[in-house]
Amino acid sequence: MHSNKKRICLYLKIWITHIIFYYFLESLFFLNHIYIENTFKLPAKKIITTILGSSIIGFFGLFDGFPFFVLIPIIIMILLKLKMNSYFKSYFLSLIIAYFFLFIFYGFKTENFEFIVIGIIITMLINYLILRRTYQKLANEKK
Repeated sequence: MHSNKKRICLYLKIWITHIIFYYFLESLFFLNHIYIENTFKLPAKKIITTILGSSIIGFFGLFDGFPFFVLIPIIIMILLKLKMNSYFKSYFLSLIIAYFFLFIFYGFKTENFEFIVIGIIITMLINYLILRRTYQKLANEKK
């Protein structure tokens, strides 16, 4: 039972870390894109609100353009974890599969695609660096 708590806790850590960092990066890319294109100027209060609320905004799907999109890779990861031993590999594959299908069925604007890829890569690196010991402990427990 103690092992199940560790697994659930790891799932929560993985996805909370992902939501915080990925959507923070997406908000920075979004604000930078608006600044470069100069489509409209945002007041400083709006910029700060966007950055601080990026996790909530992202959770509701405003950056991905699909409501509650983050739930799709979470479900995919749970399904992949049933077949795989590695949490990080299942996390990695769930992101690739989910964003691939989002791209196929929903489509991305060209400039958004590179932001999404960069954001995913940076977030996976941060996630691995933060949770590396936990990944290793769970892998060693299975041996």
